Amino acid sequence: MHLLVKRLVLLVLVLACLPVQAASAATTYDSEILRYTNAQRAHYGLPPLKISYCMKGHFADPWARHLAATRTLTHQSLSPMMSTCHGSSVGENIARANVSPGRMVEMWMASPGHRANILNRGYTHLGVGAVRGSDGLVYGVQDFLRYG
Repeated sequence: MHLLVKRLVLLVLVLACLPVQAASAATTYDSEILRYTNAQRAHYGLPPLKISYCMKGHFADPWARHLAATRTLTHQSLSPMMSTCHGSSVGENIARANVSPGRMVEMWMASPGHRANILNRGYTHLGVGAVRGSDGLVYGVQDFLRYG
């Protein structure tokens, strides 16, 4: 009986650690995307974007998980973002590649539509989601928001 309790405690400890480690890795990638995005904005004399936990938690993270699970690259409906997160305008960048966060931002900057979102003076907040799919690729999502 004592051995069974030890094994259960060990299993609980292992399971408790798994989400923390996975979240930590994703959070680092996400924060680096925000950092590189703001570096691009600073280069063009624009103010930095602030993190939107509403956009991240309700839209960017779930959509990145969806893209990775389905191995697709499609935009989600943007109108729910405005009502859920109380914004006046929104935009989205998505990407799929096995690259660093800095390289992902460079790829977006090389695309006119994605670049326009990053350099849009009206956007004030950003939600970022990034998930490595079973195919080894990172599925990245930037959801931009303007309040007011």
